[in-house]
Amino acid sequence: MKKVLKILFILGAVNGILWLMIFSIPPPTVESEIYFLDVGQGDSQFLSLAGANPAPVSILIDGGPGRAVVEELARLTKTQKQYIDVLAATHPQDDHIGGLVDVLQAYEVGLLITNGRRSEIASYKRLINLAEERGVPIIVLGAGDVIRYGKNQIDILAPTAALRRDPEINNASLVMYLAAETSAGPLRALFTGDAGFPVENYLINNFDFQTDILKVGHHGSKYASGREFLEAIAPKVAVIEVGKNRYGHPTAETLNRLKQQGASIYDTLNDGTVKIMSRNDQLLIYRREK
Repeated sequence: MKKVLKILFILGAVNGILWLMIFSIPPPTVESEIYFLDVGQGDSQFLSLAGANPAPVSILIDGGPGRAVVEELARLTKTQKQYIDVLAATHPQDDHIGGLVDVLQAYEVGLLITNGRRSEIASYKRLINLAEERGVPIIVLGAGDVIRYGKNQIDILAPTAALRRDPEINNASLVMYLAAETSAGPLRALFTGDAGFPVENYLINNFDFQTDILKVGHHGSKYASGREFLEAIAPKVAVIEVGKNRYGHPTAETLNRLKQQGASIYDTLNDGTVKIMSRNDQLLIYRREK
């Protein structure tokens, strides 16, 4: 059954930190913002979504492998009451959910979203047990579900029931498509977790959409970001969440496909935390010097 989750709780004001601006246009004081957090070899994205309330709602998608996410969030959330509205765990692997345990220990959290894929790894068990101990509701979302806050909408495109059971756990990742409210109209972003080619093929065969921002799948692995997929979604900006690693991420194959598509490419290994917002029909991209 399709779930529509309307977020009614809010986060205190998110304060700025020092950023190096890529496009030299003064930022607005209140806008929806997307942060790709520098958490090493792992994924973590922080969404600050403006709405009718004075303060934005906050959503953290994944938390990287450890405590680095808490250190990054401390630079962004400078309220006395440390509160995050929604945590989303795309799939149970340490480089995505390990840091969410640290977040639950350091912050009050309104809701935990999972993809419904259970795991025996220690970080998954700690995450679920800690959420239950702290009375944080846990909701399973999948294809067809929707999160709404004001004029912001997040469509859950995957996993389907079949993908949730895929032997390759990466293909069970939550895939989330954001249309965020801004003064220039919707800011569109696609968050793919570690989803690979089978999920990408499902997306282009079942949906017709384009995106401004792509969170590149699986840290730039050669098994994601296929040519047909990139041509279909036509991202303007591609951000790779990656740290020093032994896997060769991001691979030359993926970087070449992104370049051929014409996307501007950023990665957290070289650019640090990347912040993106929209104003006057232009994407504003900042990076925090490492």
